Amino acid sequence: MQFIEWLKEWWVTILAVLVAVAALLAVVYLHGGVLRSLSEAIFLAATLTVTVDPFLKRRLQKDVAKDIFHHLLGIDLPPEIRDAFQKALFGHDNYRKDFDVDVNARRSSNASVSLEVAIRSKVIAVRETNYEQILASEESENARLLQASVTCDLNPTKNYSCSQAGAAQSAAELTMKPKENEPMAFEWKGRKIPMRKGEVISTYLKFNITRGIRDFWTLSFSSPTIYPRVRVTCSAELTITASRSEQVQQNGNEYNYREVFVPGGNIVVRWEPKPYLTSASIDDQKL
Repeated sequence: MQFIEWLKEWWVTILAVLVAVAALLAVVYLHGGVLRSLSEAIFLAATLTVTVDPFLKRRLQKDVAKDIFHHLLGIDLPPEIRDAFQKALFGHDNYRKDFDVDVNARRSSNASVSLEVAIRSKVIAVRETNYEQILASEESENARLLQASVTCDLNPTKNYSCSQAGAAQSAAELTMKPKENEPMAFEWKGRKIPMRKGEVISTYLKFNITRGIRDFWTLSFSSPTIYPRVRVTCSAELTITASRSEQVQQNGNEYNYREVFVPGGNIVVRWEPKPYLTSASIDDQKL
């Protein structure tokens, strides 16, 4: 299956290379005449097909798409806004589906909550690209990455898995580092995974952060995501909810978002102590 997809993408280039080699041999071994001239012409045409033609096609597709997009909008907007819309639609190398998030909030002190988040998703490449897992957080959140993995069923050589519970080298790979040119922010980046158009990989991230006793956490989307699902749970002394809208189907503590989230979109998870519990009663429960 993988070979067939690769062949569909590259068969023209392979054929052009074979024709170029055959034509070059004809040029070398034929001495004058019509066949030699024809072989030279075929060799030049095949070489141009391999070297120049792909770049011209990509540039033409890009220019045509840009011109057509402005007409498809059907509304007269400033060029800056139209360009921003076009970038939002066509400027991404992948999208995500089967996006599941599990959030668990537990009180860690009188004034703070420990939030554990696990995110599973499938990433689909829309063009040849390098995929990289990324987790970003604020310094005040004290984020700690617990697990990270990438799985590619068709090419297991791309797989990797790191865990704080694993070997020292594996745990070291999960260290959050200060974000360049952005004070009071930390980030983690996984290994770069080369992906072909249409290729699918499964990803997993698990981390925890510290927030206030009555607070919120924002899940921000960095690539287009289809119909995410969020499950929220908490300890007995807290209540917890997630963002709601007309497109949300809620079943108990599970929120199914029947909408596509574009980059910049977000889901907010909020929690607070139950109103009838005092600080003293909460401490008693913990004991």
